[in-house]
Amino acid sequence: MFKAMHQMKNKFTRLAPKSMMTQTPKRFLSSPATSQQGYGTMAFIGIGTGVLGFLQYQAHQERTELQLNKNNSQMHYQDQIVRHRIKKTLMYLGGGLAITLGFSGILRNNPFALRHSFLLLILTFVLQTKVMNTDYDKQFVLKHLYWLGFMINLNLFKVPLNRMSGMSILSNAVNATAAIVSALSFVAYNAPSQQFLVFGGGLLMSCAFLIRIYSANILYFRNPRISNILLLAGLTFISGCVQFQMKIILENTKTLDKYDPIFESLAMYFAYVNILTHQLKILMDKKQK
Repeated sequence: MFKAMHQMKNKFTRLAPKSMMTQTPKRFLSSPATSQQGYGTMAFIGIGTGVLGFLQYQAHQERTELQLNKNNSQMHYQDQIVRHRIKKTLMYLGGGLAITLGFSGILRNNPFALRHSFLLLILTFVLQTKVMNTDYDKQFVLKHLYWLGFMINLNLFKVPLNRMSGMSILSNAVNATAAIVSALSFVAYNAPSQQFLVFGGGLLMSCAFLIRIYSANILYFRNPRISNILLLAGLTFISGCVQFQMKIILENTKTLDKYDPIFESLAMYFAYVNILTHQLKILMDKKQK
């Protein structure tokens, strides 16, 4: 059996192009200080993958919580508890965005972030898991430390992409993203029905499909037209995610007995960061043309 497996490995090695076996892993994993394009690719894929994992985790939690609370009476948006929950969620969201905007300029040339992108990617996933699984009421201080560490680490991970784009493009992308997220959130907040709640599974599958195709295009095909189409498609689906997440937050403020504003704010924060990343890529491609 082992002999047969060894023969198959040798056969694949002879048939596969040497460039594919050596250059592809290097393009994906290596992070030399001069390879700004590689940093941008890693940041884009890493953030997208983080959003995908977060949506998957939250989808599971939402199904469980809604099942447990489906017979509970819902509170109204004007209820004092609901207003307090929404206020705290928006405060954490605003704090995360303030950290992102501040670090985009302050840490733009951080040498540690430029040399250790892969390490920062791993730390981002670890801290993200810690934030989601730490109890807000019982471990209040630890929860905030994990949240602050996650925000700082994620923005360090985005440093190469910010440096590659330049401050003018970054400023335009931030303004455009703020306008998009504000408009979409306003529409979802004032929607009279819960129609956005049924789109979670489709949005998750669409984001996963786009991330896989985009990764394959970067590693193998490198077709700029495919990249542009996928960027616009991704921006469309993430816009749907913004509306879905806003409606989920409003639903949770009314139905959940135990509410975690940090956890709920991360959904909108990820949507903002992902839209910002798409805007940066679109503006950079436009500038190169």
